[in-house]
Amino acid sequence: MPLPTPRTFPQASGGRALLPEPTKEQYGDHVPALSPPQVPSFRHHHEPQIPDFVEGEGVESFFVRFERIARTWGWQTNEWAVRVVTLLTGKALEAYAGMDELRSGSYDDIKAAVLSKYNVTEETYRLRCRSLMIPTGESLKETYNRIKGLNKRWMRPETKSKEQVGETIILEQYLRVLRPDVRVWVKENQPQTGEEAARLAEREVPQCSTGFSPFELLFGRQVRGPLDVLKEGWTAEEPAQCNIASYILQMRDKLENFRTPAKEYLSAAQQRQKVWYDTHARERDLEPGQKVLVLLPSGTSKLLAKWQGPYVVTRKLGPVTYEILCPERKQPKQVLHVNLLREFKERVSDLYGPTDVKEQAMMERPGRTEILTHNIILKDTTPVWQKPYRVPEKMVEQLKSEIEAMLEMGIIEPSNSGRF
Repeated sequence: MPLPTPRTFPQASGGRALLPEPTKEQYGDHVPALSPPQVPSFRHHHEPQIPDFVEGEGVESFFVRFERIARTWGWQTNEWAVRVVTLLTGKALEAYAGMDELRSGSYDDIKAAVLSKYNVTEETYRLRCRSLMIPTGESLKETYNRIKGLNKRWMRPETKSKEQVGETIILEQYLRVLRPDVRVWVKENQPQTGEEAARLAEREVPQCSTGFSPFELLFGRQVRGPLDVLKEGWTAEEPAQCNIASYILQMRDKLENFRTPAKEYLSAAQQRQKVWYDTHARERDLEPGQKVLVLLPSGTSKLLAKWQGPYVVTRKLGPVTYEILCPERKQPKQVLHVNLLREFKERVSDLYGPTDVKEQAMMERPGRTEILTHNIILKDTTPVWQKPYRVPEKMVEQLKSEIEAMLEMGIIEPSNSGRF
């Protein structure tokens, strides 16, 4: 079969052939609609050239640079792991090679493994965030951005709730107030919350009442932490080996030796606490049928208490306990300590004397009178200062109005002594 004669096409500049456009006569009414050619995406053929990670470069700076470029170029998050692995070298690549195969496809897991290889942890970010040193040549805006980034890596707000972030700050402050030796031991156990740190510290720190830590009273020995194990490795000290029966007998003897001094310390501490309490205590004796005021929680808040009553004492149950009749409460008969009771004194309604004395005494707003005078003789001219204390937020406005009223009436005056 003869081959068809090849068609010739006009040549364009550069040797490329120009194909003739089909005409309507060739196709009739069925001229195909020619869509414009698909232009490939610019970014698809012009990927950014990210330099490989080099030993000596900050590993955190490398990941920050990679994440910013990935977000700028719109890479899918599931592609980050494949792209970042090709840039790792040295210890970073060793960290990736040592990962579990199931976790090696996650970018977050790869990043955590590499940072762990270089000993970069939350504690590292915390120390850098709290550092007062400013790198040479860093501007004020760069310092702000650096501290902001360190705080974000330390707190990790994208993975923690508000309560967890607050607990992190509480844990940091709690560790700062501990003794240096206790702080080191607690930090080595890596507590996640302030409550865990407190439990660890209580096991280690001797209590002032017993003279021993709870760990010693429970196990008959001091806490053997990581530093003790390290010291034993340096000094080549090995604990004596014994069988189970000998260990139990030795532990029982140690607990017995701890129990006797602990009871003595506890008795001495109780006596000190009693002496301190008795310095401000006063013996009071109430009779059945006597009216008293009772310190009870207010109806709006359980934390706020006020004197309510009067109520009647029905009987005395012990040296410091009484049964009080409170008809309006759920349990009409309340057993209360004497410290919650106060003797009720009836107010005298009738005043005897001149009319002007009665009028001054029964004024709604307190003032001054010249009818009676009283001289107060002080033993010492040294001013008496009272320590400041917090006022409930609910009572702040009421307290301010009382102070303003007392200033207007001249009962009090501003102090310019410079004490506060």
